[in-house]
Amino acid sequence: MDGGRAAGSSHAMGGMRAVSPVVSTVILTLVAVAVAVGIAFWLAGFVSLTGSAVERLEFGAVQVAPRAAGDGWDVTLQLGNLGTVAVTVDSVLINGVHYYDCKGVFLSPQPSIALNPGERVVLTLHLMKGAGCGGSTLSSGVAVEVKLHTSSGREYSCIVKLP
Repeated sequence: MDGGRAAGSSHAMGGMRAVSPVVSTVILTLVAVAVAVGIAFWLAGFVSLTGSAVERLEFGAVQVAPRAAGDGWDVTLQLGNLGTVAVTVDSVLINGVHYYDCKGVFLSPQPSIALNPGERVVLTLHLMKGAGCGGSTLSSGVAVEVKLHTSSGREYSCIVKLP
């Protein structure tokens, strides 16, 4: 043996030394900062996903009744904004066709219909007997799809059957 040193000591293994306390503190600090930055970015992404604005338009009640004059039907839609942002209905489609391209279909109030969060509004479609939309004629017993398109690009629809 070499001066009483054990064969397994670090000096016998080729002169390897331990990392100094200053270097180990710097490395540990850098690792902690990197982990903290990663967690901060993760939390920021989580907050942006859960705290984002939500658009949600709901058909509260849908009623179809014959017009008093007997010349068609009134379709009354009660709309509610259940989301967290204002919603603007910018077009109304009947069987996939804009209502103003249909013959014998009238709407009140006219789009643009703006609803703030929590607000409700009543939209009435006046459908005349024999009205034409997208190649179909509106008559008793026919199902009609009413689709509302919003300024953000979302669509909400319901189907009503004419009595």
